[in-house]
Amino acid sequence: MVILTIMTLITKKILNNSLVLCSDDKGQEVIIMAKGLGFKSKVGDIILPELAEKLFVLQNDIKTTDYEALLDKVSSEVIELVSMILEESTEELGISLNEKIFFSLVDHVHFAIWRYHQGIIIQNNQLNDIKKFYPKEYAIAKIVIDKANDKFNLQLPDEEAGNIAFHLVSHQLEVQDIQPVMLATKLLKTINRLVLYHLHIEIESSSWNHTCFLTHMRFFIQRIMENKQLHSNDPALLALIQQSYPHLMICGNSIKQYIESQLNTQLTDEEFGYLLIHLVRLTSS
Repeated sequence: MVILTIMTLITKKILNNSLVLCSDDKGQEVIIMAKGLGFKSKVGDIILPELAEKLFVLQNDIKTTDYEALLDKVSSEVIELVSMILEESTEELGISLNEKIFFSLVDHVHFAIWRYHQGIIIQNNQLNDIKKFYPKEYAIAKIVIDKANDKFNLQLPDEEAGNIAFHLVSHQLEVQDIQPVMLATKLLKTINRLVLYHLHIEIESSSWNHTCFLTHMRFFIQRIMENKQLHSNDPALLALIQQSYPHLMICGNSIKQYIESQLNTQLTDEEFGYLLIHLVRLTSS
């Protein structure tokens, strides 16, 4: 969440029972969230920042009217539910709360409820992969769906939890849509298959060492996708691993060639060395 030093917040519009659009003394637009704030406020009122439960500074790349259009159709209960979700996410995942992830999830939960009432079911063929590769994100998303089902008397399926988990992962990757997350999930799945084929190890998220391996592979893929590969002028690490663990080279090279072909890039020697280190740790467990 963005924290500002604000002298004055003036109410511009009541968005709903819990949200008020304000401007500060520099003209920056801010959305303040507090239970019942919309009931107590009117246009022109001065609101003290310390009264806010959440405070969102609207970024210039998104129009205020886009937020208003969304909030006009969403109930306060959905907004409060999403707020709870992100509190959980901040604690468990270290996700920083900002307006983009907040309103993205508000829109998603609202649309999921609407689809349910229309009888529209969206299949998520990657649900099992999401559970395996993003267990924390999925666990938080499942809480959301369970609470939504209880609160609104629904029967939203687990696939919706998978969709929300994608949003949480995409926010951590700092991307604006879930396509890179879906690609990263595909890459992880194939890495698992290559490990199973070459090393006869089936990755299980219930195993601590296997979970560590998956975590490192997630960051490995993220660095490559963001063009932030590790670099080093010292070839000793890679040479040492190649000499000490020749049996891992076939698996390592298969993963390397697959990643390079899918992401149209070349792995640095240091990235390849760290990939091999994680394979060493995996086979030593």
